[in-house]
Formats: sequence, structure tokens, C-alpha cells
Amino acid sequence: MVIYYNPESFERAGVEPPQDGWTWDDLLDISQRLTLDAEGRNRLDPDFDEENVVQWGFRVRKYVFEWIYRAWENGSDVISPDGTTVSGYLDSPETIEAITFMRDLMLEYGVSPEPSLLDQMTQEAGFLTLFLQGQFAMFDRGHWEMVGLQANSEFTPERVAVIGQPQNEERATVIYESGWMINAAAQDDPAKLLAACQFIEAGTDRGYQDTKVVTGLEISANRHSAAAAAEAAEYPELEAVFVDEAQYGRRPYGSLYANWPTVETALDSMMERILAGGDIEEEVAIAVEEINRELERANQ
Repeated sequence: MVIYYNPESFERAGVEPPQDGWTWDDLLDISQRLTLDAEGRNRLDPDFDEENVVQWGFRVRKYVFEWIYRAWENGSDVISPDGTTVSGYLDSPETIEAITFMRDLMLEYGVSPEPSLLDQMTQEAGFLTLFLQGQFAMFDRGHWEMVGLQANSEFTPERVAVIGQPQNEERATVIYESGWMINAAAQDDPAKLLAACQFIEAGTDRGYQDTKVVTGLEISANRHSAAAAAEAAEYPELEAVFVDEAQYGRRPYGSLYANWPTVETALDSMMERILAGGDIEEEVAIAVEEINRELERANQ
């Protein structure tokens, strides 16, 4: 997951694009200066017109897949390493701070539209269209979004750039990955074990991986295929950012914890209530109790 940005939006606001190694403070400051009213005033101007925002600096949404790495960036997490509890993780001061940062971008600093307005805007025109038209300057997303952007009628190369995630205590992002599952029972049958090994060898082979990356949906886990694809891409400067950012990527929890879908749903609901104005510590406490109850039930 990286941050997409529209260079034309930055130019319109007179703001320099972010640089590698930027911070949470930079994200807030840049987002404020990118949020413009109809007269061209930004969020930092005392005369900013709240009723006539024509360009939003950032997009904040409830979905945990778009903010879990904020907890990591703050040296924390939302769940224990063994996946049995969220106590001491989701409700840690560091995670509370990360959630507060995301909430404040919307509710205190007003650099992102509130959920009801965002829904209204995207019903009238798809979000990618709004982004390419300059109504949004930045948003979080993965490599797959390049396909939709390039297929959009509003796309021009000058309107799309990407930057790695900002850092706070640490630098981190998540790599949403797809792969194959192999039944562990295969190790008990020599023929099945051999077939599994041959499959792994073929699936990770440079030749096969080269055929996958041409779709543009993803980055190959084969380093050589990824590097070659970046060099041969239509927009190599964009591909290079994704490949470089992979070094800060962590595994998605859907690949680690069987009960993650339940946790994810609860976290989405928690953030939805928080973005609607709910008290953060109260909503987190409710989520901790709900998630722990489900984890205990699943582990019985």
C-alpha cells in the first residue's frame, strides 16, 4: 500500500510533492495546504470557506486495510502475534494515537470529507474520476489501482504519481498478496510431496512470473521479475516506488490468522463509529471486548 497523489492538484495548491522519508507531520501539513476552497484558500487560511471545498487533501475511510499500517508505523499493532487477543494491542496508547491521527485528519483538520459526503460524491462520479479531475489530491491504495486509473477516461500520466507511506516511530506498510495453499498432508506421500515441490518451482520460476506481471495488477514476488517489469513498464518511475516500498512491507493478517475476517469486520465498524464522532477510547474498548469474545469462541 502506497499513497497515490495527483501532481496537478499539488501544482494548483502551490505545494511541493512529498519526498521519500516523509512523516505523519508532513502528511498533515501537506493535506491541509492541499485542501482548497473555491477561492483557492487552503485549510490554514482563517478565511477558508467550509461550504465550498473544491479540492480535498486526503481521503480517510473506515476500512482497516487502509489504516492498519498506521499502528505499525507508531510501533504498535491491533492484535497479538499469536492471534489470540487484541488486549494490550488495539487499546495500547500507541494504537490509540494512530487511530486518533486518522480520525483527526477528517474531523479536526477537515482534509477529508466525512463519510456521508464522500459517499454522495462517489455516487455521482467514481472516486478515481474525482481523483484524476483533481477533487482529491491523495489517497491510500495498492498497485492494483493502476489498472483502473489507466483505464479511466480522465487518465493522463501527469495526473498520477505515488509515494511510499509516511513514517512516525517506524516505517511500515502492508503487502496484500495472493498465493497458493498446499495441503500439509502432501509431506506424508512422496509422490504428492514431489508434485508440490515441482509446482512451487514452476510457480516461482522467472518465466511464469514474467507472464503474471504483464497484467499490471501486482508486483511479482520473484525479485528478478519485479525488477525487470519495473524497468519495462510504461511508467517505470511509478513501478520503482512500489518495488522499493516492498522492503517495508509486512504480511497481511488474513494470511496469518484464520479468524481475521471477523476481526476485520469489527475494526471497520469501530472506525465507522469513530469517524461518525464516537469517543475513541470507548469505541476501542467495545471493539476489544467484541473481538476477544469472538477469538475465545473460535479457539475453544
